Amino acid sequence: MRRLFALTVAVALALAMVPAAAMAQDAAEDRPATDDLRARVQAEFEGLHAQAEGDLEDVIDEIKAQAAEAIAERQDHLVELTALVNDAEHLTADHEATLLADTDATASGLAQLGDDIAAATTLEELGDLVPRIATDYRVYLILTPKTIFTIVADAEVAAHSQLSLVADDIDSAIAQAGAAGFDVSKAEDAMAQARAELDGVLEDATGVAASVIDLQAADWPSARPTLEAAHDSLRRGAEHLADAVRHGRAAVSALREAVHG
Repeated sequence: MRRLFALTVAVALALAMVPAAAMAQDAAEDRPATDDLRARVQAEFEGLHAQAEGDLEDVIDEIKAQAAEAIAERQDHLVELTALVNDAEHLTADHEATLLADTDATASGLAQLGDDIAAATTLEELGDLVPRIATDYRVYLILTPKTIFTIVADAEVAAHSQLSLVADDIDSAIAQAGAAGFDVSKAEDAMAQARAELDGVLEDATGVAASVIDLQAADWPSARPTLEAAHDSLRRGAEHLADAVRHGRAAVSALREAVHG
């Protein structure tokens, strides 16, 4: 387009520089020169048109290549997410089924979108199709965090259950030692703190999976606060778990000291 504009300006300047006397010549004498100029302009235009078509094809091919790469990256990521779900030991059956179904649907949708992009022939078609790689699926903004958060939430709930059983055993041992006359006050205090931390785990982790697992691409960006809240809850839950373990170990140490010290 820039070359065509430059050519048009050059022709206009050339015509402007033709002497008035020459313009006054007989029309029959001037026609061959005019026809020659027109022929040269037409040839240049056709050349530019062919070049423009070639450039457009290159642009379309480049856009398609970049789109195919973006889809391939997401498909590889979906394989990793699927493996993550399959390897998660504490996911509930319902949560596992939901996450796998979402991942499969996303993979199928991206594959179909890739075929549509490959078949597109105009920039207008690509302008409609290519953005849908992100907007229709949100692999990184929705599917990935909700998958990870659900796995972690179920793991924290499971850890709470397991640690609660351990806490029951420690409490039982403390009670037996107390009944035998040992001073187990320090152990009891430590276990009270451990129990409080376990309650915190359950409070923070319960409900996280339910809050994120049904989120879809169309929910972005309104889903951002929900995901951020889920992340914060799980971080607190992990801190509660670590503190519960720490206090539980302190209780066991205090019990041993009371009995053997």
